[in-house]
Amino acid sequence: MSLVPYDDSDDDEEGLSADKVEDHVAVKEADTKDESGQGTDRMVYTSLGIARSEPVQGDWLCFVFLPLPLESDAMDILRKCGRFLARQDLSNTVQQVNEPHISLTRPILLRRHECDALVPIVKEALQAYRRDSFASVQRLHIAFSQFTHLPSEDAKRSYWAAEIGQGWDHVRNLTTELDSVLKQRLHSRKYHEQARFHTSFAFVDALPANDVHDPIASSVPQLEQRYGARLRACSAITINQIGITIGPKTYYLDL
Repeated sequence: MSLVPYDDSDDDEEGLSADKVEDHVAVKEADTKDESGQGTDRMVYTSLGIARSEPVQGDWLCFVFLPLPLESDAMDILRKCGRFLARQDLSNTVQQVNEPHISLTRPILLRRHECDALVPIVKEALQAYRRDSFASVQRLHIAFSQFTHLPSEDAKRSYWAAEIGQGWDHVRNLTTELDSVLKQRLHSRKYHEQARFHTSFAFVDALPANDVHDPIASSVPQLEQRYGARLRACSAITINQIGITIGPKTYYLDL
């Protein structure tokens, strides 16, 4: 595996330093200070929801994910979907997710002394994944099949997302390996049994009402009608890294 710098540029129409903290690991550290030098809340956007990354009673928020490249036909369409939603009358402001990704774990809370073990644990799971003949290649190819909306785990936000079609089995195989090692070593919760692997592209601070005419719920058929066929016609996205967020830092390993 080789060090691959992480590109943090964001162009809605279509700098980060990468330090070699250990062999084959790239790291990005979030800026958690405002202009006065005081600490600010850093919000971590997972495809299952959003949460603060500062310690809660000594715990650090961690999770593992597949980063998605910003430059691809599929991501261009998802940005268009976000802009379309922003023009709708949803009562709340629609915001786009700036760092699209696919979550491989549920949020993990670790004590500070446990955090150093997470990257080696993910490496171990990756080695098991590579040994599987089904996952003999060192990169994933995924494509999206449909739109959906999902609540965050704290049930305070609604996320619009695109679910994976092509590549679902490979991602499931990877989460299975991660679940096995994380459960054994850190007693973390397994990923959802009925896995719906997806990337979130927009969110709103509201939950849909139990009504077929609710604007959040009714927006999904509109997305499908306007963009569904175009999304499914896009070429598959190639993913060659896995991300590991530990509090304010995110590490990247080659698949």
